Amino acid sequence: MSTVTADSIGKIDPDTAKNWLIYYINTIKAADPDPNGFRDFFFKYKGKYYYECVSSSGFNSDYFRSSDFKWGIADTEASAFEDMQSWDDDGDRIFIWDNTPVQSVTKVTLTDENTTVTMANNSARVISVVADEKTLTTADYTVKYKNSDGINTTRPTKPGNYTAIIKGNGNYKGSVEKKFTIAVNTTEMSETIDVTSGETRTTQTYNGRKCSVMGYNHDGDGIAVSSDYYGENRVLTVNAAQGYKITKVEYTIDWLNPALTLDKLKISDGILSSENFANYGVIFADILDGDVNELVLSDTKVPMVNIRSVKVYYENTQPITLTDENTTVTMAENSAKVESVVVGEATLTADEYTVSYKNADGTDLSSAPTKGGSYIAVITGKWDYVGSVTKPFTFVSYEKTDAKTATYTEDGNIEYYTGSDGKLYTDDQGTLLTDRNNDNKVDPDDTIVSALGHSWNAPTFERTETANGYTATATCTCKTEKSHTETVDATVTASVTTNPTCTEKGVKTYTAKVTIDGVEYTEDKSVDIAALGHDWNSPTFEWTETANGYTATATCTCKTEKSHTETVDATVTASVTTNPTCTEKGVKTYTAKVTIDGVEYTEDKQVDADPIGHEWSAPTYTWSWVKATGEWKCTAKRTCSNDETHIETETATVTSKITTPAEPTYVADGKTVYLATVKFGDKTYTNTRTVAIDKLTYTAPTVTFEKGENAVKLNWTKIKGAESYAVVAYVNGSWEKLAEGNTDTYTIKNLTAGKWKLLAQTTAKETTFTKTKVPAGSYKVVVGAKINGEWDISNLNQRAVTVTIK
Repeated sequence: MSTVTADSIGKIDPDTAKNWLIYYINTIKAADPDPNGFRDFFFKYKGKYYYECVSSSGFNSDYFRSSDFKWGIADTEASAFEDMQSWDDDGDRIFIWDNTPVQSVTKVTLTDENTTVTMANNSARVISVVADEKTLTTADYTVKYKNSDGINTTRPTKPGNYTAIIKGNGNYKGSVEKKFTIAVNTTEMSETIDVTSGETRTTQTYNGRKCSVMGYNHDGDGIAVSSDYYGENRVLTVNAAQGYKITKVEYTIDWLNPALTLDKLKISDGILSSENFANYGVIFADILDGDVNELVLSDTKVPMVNIRSVKVYYENTQPITLTDENTTVTMAENSAKVESVVVGEATLTADEYTVSYKNADGTDLSSAPTKGGSYIAVITGKWDYVGSVTKPFTFVSYEKTDAKTATYTEDGNIEYYTGSDGKLYTDDQGTLLTDRNNDNKVDPDDTIVSALGHSWNAPTFERTETANGYTATATCTCKTEKSHTETVDATVTASVTTNPTCTEKGVKTYTAKVTIDGVEYTEDKSVDIAALGHDWNSPTFEWTETANGYTATATCTCKTEKSHTETVDATVTASVTTNPTCTEKGVKTYTAKVTIDGVEYTEDKQVDADPIGHEWSAPTYTWSWVKATGEWKCTAKRTCSNDETHIETETATVTSKITTPAEPTYVADGKTVYLATVKFGDKTYTNTRTVAIDKLTYTAPTVTFEKGENAVKLNWTKIKGAESYAVVAYVNGSWEKLAEGNTDTYTIKNLTAGKWKLLAQTTAKETTFTKTKVPAGSYKVVVGAKINGEWDISNLNQRAVTVTIK
């Protein structure tokens, strides 16, 4: 295998293995052909080995392999290849079979510091990219775009602010951004050229105003575009006239071979784009490089596409600018119409300029003015002319008023026009209205046609009674046209022709009056006025005292006729206006009331009311114990029922009375009754209070003893209320009374062991008992009290005292 040097290969893109092979095949095989017609190619890329067998006819993708290297290669070649030590795994350096380097690349990173991007004026086209003082080719970078909101977009053509993103490719990496603006193109024009007419199967030229389209008319359905159609290439060529440049072209598709895709079509000096190419819509040549006055649309494959119309956008590269010095504008008389525009010595046609309008203050109008006034016409050049000039103008507009026929009652008018200048005209051609009524001035009165007028019969009156009198209408009938009637409201006045008295009626006359066509008509209607009735003065009252109070009469005198009087009985009511108290007088008011002719009159008369005196309630008593003196006190109080603030209090005399039993016992309570006596005025009152004394609570006596010679002396505590005491002993299994008496002591003598027995009885005053000559031994002794005639022998065993005699 022959050696290939890096110089003979040049720089290539090592990032894609397939691209590397294509470059190698297209560049190397012609310079170094293999006599056998094949070339074995080996390389390592990103840690993998690749092999390709290339024929003299070019790259064959069927032979492209990615394997462990040994496939299809002789063992000796494989061993030699594996022994090479200079392969790089990072993809930056690649070697062929004989170990000669094909390329050595160090990528350049694009930055804002080392890269300069130049954009075409008012366009998204990138003119040049220079990095490290070297101008890059279009293969060295790609361009993407985003709008002012930072959103990615296709290559823009519409006005706005954008950013171009230039990203390195091949030997370049990184990216830089370039902001640019596309302004509104006010000088761009367009025309659409139909390319379906003319002789078929021939090359035709279709001329527009400033552009032409040339191509092969296949079947009358448009220009055919194909790379090989019956041995000939078919292209579509768009040309702009001298002094014009093409800015965009739209091709409308008539027929599209289903196998054709947009990338098989080509256009010179630009890029094709479309969103509806497959739908037989429009494809655009809207991204052009530089100033273009000719575009060629071609097809890289045999399948054909037909174009039925072409819309060409273009600009004038050498237009004439309209100025006040070179342009004369003539307006039609009294109109907003532009009659002519002359630039230099050339009179422009209507399609070489546009006209817009402004108010006199410079504000824009959406259309030509139709109402008279002062305005400004703005003439803007088109085609070969640019710029604009203004032309102030004034015109009068007319508002028509149609003629109106006069009737019998209403005036009519002639047809006339009101100008925007405030004057009156007989037509819309400027003919002024004359002084038709000879009042030495022209005004709307000169347009009036007087009413014909009626010849009326005397009217008939129709009256309507109201709360305030009468209203009336008058109806006239025309003598000439009896169907013509007129009803008008009458003016009604009233006057008193006979005055009423207190008792006699009067007369009032209502007069209805109308004026019709200058003639006055009247009619009267008389009505009664009711008698005035009496107008009474306030009455005087006469009071008469009776056994039950008072009666009264009221007498009135008429203000009009003082001889007229009237006396009526009054209704008298009585009320207490100041209540008497127990000790003070009150006031009683008598009211006399009469009603005369609907008017009510009253008069009051006041008399004294006697005191009502006291009305005492029964006394209430309050008892209290005076601890210091050990006695009861009692206070009596009584209240007046007529006045609760009237209270009398007295201290009662208290006496006591002892009831039986006076002292409490163990079986019954004691009590004392106290009597309270008190005197109010001449009346004496009493009240009693009974105080209970709780019965006694019994407690058995406590027994103690004193030892003696064969004897023991018993002592015990006194019991309140005890009548006497008994001493009992437990003898032979039972209790026996030993003694009974009133003492609180007892001596037991000659004691022997045995049952309970009564040893002695004592009086209630004694609390001791002695018995002598008691044999040695232990004894149980109980002292019991007699209360209310009965001995207390309860719980003897528990109460017993053990006495031991030695």
